[in-house]
Amino acid sequence: MLGGYIADILVRRGVEPLRSRRYPAAIALLGTAACTVAAAYVSSNTLAIAFISVSLFLVYVTSTCVWALSSVAVPTNCTASIGAVQNFGGYLGGALAPTVTGLIVQNTGSFVPALVVGALIGVVSAGCYLFIVDQPITAAELDAASGASLDSLGIGAKPKQ
Repeated sequence: MLGGYIADILVRRGVEPLRSRRYPAAIALLGTAACTVAAAYVSSNTLAIAFISVSLFLVYVTSTCVWALSSVAVPTNCTASIGAVQNFGGYLGGALAPTVTGLIVQNTGSFVPALVVGALIGVVSAGCYLFIVDQPITAAELDAASGASLDSLGIGAKPKQ
């Protein structure tokens, strides 16, 4: 809920909707990365659990902002498709993470490099939100990019009467 609350505050202060969602998402990802690295290097189990807990909290802040971002980044008739792409990416990452973590731990004998790799992924993701996600995509841009009209594909077409 905090991610949505922050996005709402930013919109009320005049920040355009796309930026009001991507800035908190990117900042939360950077915080997640910092807490993950900290958890990897602290010697206290209590501190490691605290850092991982904060990291997970910030992941959920990111998640709410990213889901809200999809509603302002593309035309309304494409929001569900963007949600599906996001879900696919999340499931793919969720499926690969244990395997990659296991391979790293098997080869290094430590979870530290695996946590650092996870943090680097968070930093790269934050960079993507800050530098790649810039403007909403319009229906005309989608038409031009696809080389075909959305209506001819049946996306956003009005039902036949």
